[in-house]
Amino acid sequence: MNISAPVSNQLTSVSFTHLTSTDIHALSARRITSSTTLDTLLNPIPGGLYTPELGQFGDNACATCGLKNPQCPGHCGHIEMPVPCYHPTFLDQVLRLVRASCVYCYRLKMGRVAVHRFGAKLRLVECGLVQELRELDEITASSATTKDIAAESGSEDEESGEEGDAEAKGLIDQRERFVKSAIARARKEDRLSTQKTEATTNARRAIISEFMGSITKGKKCNNCKGINHSYRKDRFVKIFRKPLSEKDRYAMIQSGHKAKDPIIELRKKQRAERSRKRKRDEKDEGIVADIVGEEEEEPEEEEGDDVNMDEESEGEVEIAGGDMVADAAGEATKKKTAKDQEEYLNPSRIHAQLTALFEREQPILSAVYGHNRQSNKAAAPLTPDMFFLKDILVPPNRYRPEARTGSNEIAEAQENTLYKNILTACDTLNTIQRELSGKESRDSRYRVRTYGDFETTWITLQDAVNSLIDRDRNPVQGAAAKRNPEGIKQKLEKKEGMFRKYMMGKRVNFAARTVISPDPNIETNEIGVPPVFAVKLTYPEPVTSWNVEELQEAVRNGPFVWPGAVAIE
Repeated sequence: MNISAPVSNQLTSVSFTHLTSTDIHALSARRITSSTTLDTLLNPIPGGLYTPELGQFGDNACATCGLKNPQCPGHCGHIEMPVPCYHPTFLDQVLRLVRASCVYCYRLKMGRVAVHRFGAKLRLVECGLVQELRELDEITASSATTKDIAAESGSEDEESGEEGDAEAKGLIDQRERFVKSAIARARKEDRLSTQKTEATTNARRAIISEFMGSITKGKKCNNCKGINHSYRKDRFVKIFRKPLSEKDRYAMIQSGHKAKDPIIELRKKQRAERSRKRKRDEKDEGIVADIVGEEEEEPEEEEGDDVNMDEESEGEVEIAGGDMVADAAGEATKKKTAKDQEEYLNPSRIHAQLTALFEREQPILSAVYGHNRQSNKAAAPLTPDMFFLKDILVPPNRYRPEARTGSNEIAEAQENTLYKNILTACDTLNTIQRELSGKESRDSRYRVRTYGDFETTWITLQDAVNSLIDRDRNPVQGAAAKRNPEGIKQKLEKKEGMFRKYMMGKRVNFAARTVISPDPNIETNEIGVPPVFAVKLTYPEPVTSWNVEELQEAVRNGPFVWPGAVAIE
């Protein structure tokens, strides 16, 4: 640190988020494609887990920076998976959102009045207005009629029609006026604060907890009146959709409700996006195109207008898993399956369903998941990509050191087994995908593989990803689980994790150890430091015109009187 050049900037906030595929590709020095690590001469294979681009291996210098250890910091690689997989840490969130969404209108089953109430509360908390939360509830309780309360609670007795919609709209408008006036009044009185405090954190946590507990109540959608399915998960690998009862199924047929596959609707939107883009390109080039051929099929695509076929959308919607998954979903909808049989939903179908949900419920979901608080700049819309894994970051070679057991033997790092399982499953998926698409000839000695084999391998890949992140999610359990390599979670958590084992000192007298016992002289957000540490912990401070007298007093006090100084540089 150069103390002669004072730092004119200071940190005001820190936010955390997940790594997107773009971030992983920017961090990566090489894509890992081969599950074979070493050749017969024990040299690293390019594209393997010990590829030279990830750092020094043996006596060979790093192929990325040209340095050797310890000068080479190491470089990450990445594995691109052909299909998306669930992030095992967020699978409970995925299941809760799937249960909360309606398969007919792709909105939250919760009523609009209740959704707006939670959104208004989160807006108040974001501005630091905790006291106004109680006033908002009081205004709602005193001004709502019986029908408004029914609309807010989401009960099945909620009245529909123009009268009920008008009353709900009036309640929403009243809350909106209250929130705007409260924010304007706080800004005028200079009480508006977006900083994170203990009070706002607790209030926000309570609101989100109530919201997450309310969105899954009931099967009937309070917007379109459709009766939805129930869902269950099998470990942290699969999600199944339970069938409707015979009574509910007949009720939906009579009311004209028909659930559409979200992947098919996304494909329609993708085609519409390409058609509009082609029209814009032709218009920019001065070409007058005749509206024939595919453009005459646009009225057919309008069947999915209820699945956000807006004309202003600029970005092309990507189907997770590729066109083959979309084709398989289309064929599955044409086939008549048993009505009382559970249906397996692969991650691509769940991703498509959540994508439709996030498009329609963008304001409330952005507020719940903190998307609005991360940056003041105009950010891209929130998507469900944070719940899925498409690319996996591979740590540098120096953090997966090999062990030479002899002159002609090398024992790889234990965690390499986890990455090899992922690479093997990816290779099998790519092979099956080429065979099904006709790009690769099939061997007549083996049976013909089908889309069922593709999904079976997909589940194997999900197991491999779960094992990499958390050893407890490994399908091998019991006595044999003791030989499973540690996952990322086990390397970080508890006493044997990286932080407590390597980054926290052991040979101390525990003088600075924090305890839970209360101290009336210390605030709940403060910590006491013993004098033996406070005297030795110092930091340089540059001399300026506004702190010269304060620093002179510190020099006079010396190192043993607070505030004091230990040296002058």
